[in-house]
Amino acid sequence: MAEGPVLDAVCFLGGRVPAIELAAAAAGARIVHGIAHARFSSIVVVDLGSTRDSRRAGADVAAARAVAPRDSFILLWNICADSAASLRHSAFVEGANMVSGDGSAVETVFRQILGMSRRGTLVCPFCDRQGLTEDDLWKHCPLFHVYQPNRTMQCPCCQEVCTMPRVPFPVHLRNEHGPCARGEVAKETSTGIFGIVLCRRRNGHVLLVQEFAGLGFWTPGGQVDPGESLCAAVARECEEEAGVAVTLTGIVDINVRSLSGGRLWRRVVFVGEPQDENACPKSIPDFESAGAVWADPMELEQLPLRGDEPLTYYRMLQKGVQVMPLQIPPEFQEVFADVPF
Repeated sequence: MAEGPVLDAVCFLGGRVPAIELAAAAAGARIVHGIAHARFSSIVVVDLGSTRDSRRAGADVAAARAVAPRDSFILLWNICADSAASLRHSAFVEGANMVSGDGSAVETVFRQILGMSRRGTLVCPFCDRQGLTEDDLWKHCPLFHVYQPNRTMQCPCCQEVCTMPRVPFPVHLRNEHGPCARGEVAKETSTGIFGIVLCRRRNGHVLLVQEFAGLGFWTPGGQVDPGESLCAAVARECEEEAGVAVTLTGIVDINVRSLSGGRLWRRVVFVGEPQDENACPKSIPDFESAGAVWADPMELEQLPLRGDEPLTYYRMLQKGVQVMPLQIPPEFQEVFADVPF
């Protein structure tokens, strides 16, 4: 493994990729080719073309990771990346930082990486990259290390020891530093109210989010912010986590659990469809997710899932379960009386 990367060099392995060469040039990067240059490049591009071979994806990424600097960014370029869930997972497990077939997303990431100031005093606790400011670290960690399992580590900004499962370091970093600390981005607030959406294309393929920290794939969705409506929250989460605008069409399930202190845990499971049938799921890693993918429902049993919900609910839909209208059913209206719909 090499040390001391050339910070503005993008190295291509496996052939020329015109779309990425254009992105690299637009971002002001130097373009080099071959394994010898990978040892000294800050960005390494592994070209996998159009294959869906997940084993090859993992092997090619592992080979690149073995020679590249520890703090390099490895991009697996694959034009099927938005519909190849197993390939995405294999690549991230072996050390890829991003899997994409979207040239505009790649250019955005190259600009982010090359635009970091390099004038700070902080060191990344994952890869030991030096010279980071607090804002650099806030951008660097989810972009470079979104798939790293959560573990106890010390925050380089404030020295707080972030322990599992109380507050993982990425959650602490997001909420207590950088833009959140300045009030430019809202901190995450617990409300105990959740919504998820089963989003399907007309061809039956389903939208799955590749969760952070290597937790597996799951349905888009999340927690309702204070004062936010359920429908608005689910639509927002789908765009943030998966990069897809969704139209909600109904409800398939509602879950309510009693917690200590008289509190409730509440969740609504929506059904929806993409506003654009050709929507390309997100591929830029951030605090929300590692990206997203359109998956064949037949794949679900073979994929690592964060929970059983995708498999359970998509089976229900395939069997023709009745989808309820887009409103809280009468028997749950009292429980959800304080939640805008």
